[in-house]
Amino acid sequence: MRRAHEDPELLALIRRYVTPGGRYLELDGSLMGMTEHDRTTFLRELGEDARAITPHELTILLEGGWRERLTAAWLVAAALRTEFRERLGEMLLASEVCFAGSAYCVTLARSRPPPTPTCRRPTSIATCDAPTSTTTSPPPWARSSISTPSSTPITRPDS
Repeated sequence: MRRAHEDPELLALIRRYVTPGGRYLELDGSLMGMTEHDRTTFLRELGEDARAITPHELTILLEGGWRERLTAAWLVAAALRTEFRERLGEMLLASEVCFAGSAYCVTLARSRPPPTPTCRRPTSIATCDAPTSTTTSPPPWARSSISTPSSTPITRPDS
């Protein structure tokens, strides 16, 4: 794991993508409590950064602590960057840090592949859709990702 106090490249990325406006604090559930104006502004800025960040920079953030990983996962989800799907599935299963798992789930839900026949022997969490239950409700932090079609980028400007 990379540490900001030892890694100037990671520290610069944290200052650019993770901490402005307390972004990492807002990503883990506070979106639902924002006013429509604040949420629109927040998501627009998140979308702009999701388009601007490079794959190399995302990789560096995914090697950081929970704040960096949480933010990176949301940036991946916002831009529908499917190339990180396998890695985020592995990170979810490894559960190396606290608080980032919900962001991995949002990203995996948004980047899921098109529907396929039932997957009998998944090779990883990232390669098979899990069966859905009709008797339980998803937790609040997951509802926005589930109700948003996976083919609709968060970064798309409102018309």
